[in-house]
Amino acid sequence: MKTSEQIPNLSHFNLSHFPDILSQSNVDDVFIDILGEIVGMGEITERKYAGHSTKLLDIQLRDLSETIIECTLWENHAEDVQSYVKNNKTGPVILLGSLMRTKKFNGKISVQNSRFSTKLFLNEEDIDEISEFKKG
Repeated sequence: MKTSEQIPNLSHFNLSHFPDILSQSNVDDVFIDILGEIVGMGEITERKYAGHSTKLLDIQLRDLSETIIECTLWENHAEDVQSYVKNNKTGPVILLGSLMRTKKFNGKISVQNSRFSTKLFLNEEDIDEISEFKKG
């Protein structure tokens, strides 16, 4: 058995660039990793989906190329991000989303969290990709 110090850190992200995501014509339901600054956020709303009430939050993310992409967060992800943004007034909020899903609706491409696979990281300095993004 290995101790925790012997287990390698396998966190690796294959970040997709926003212009590349937005220029694809066949991107529905593709899993991607994204990184951007939260530059816009609506309010949590409730919608009926498959007969159940569900919470969602629309945000806008901007990458280092100044490209903005729409992002919808569902349920706990929506609540967690809204709470973090409202309570963190000291600077930009950088979001890294692992295994986000692309969506194409009415000809417009956006991203959203997946119900079970997505993991979100907010301003986590120990993640190299977030630290590098903050440096610009």
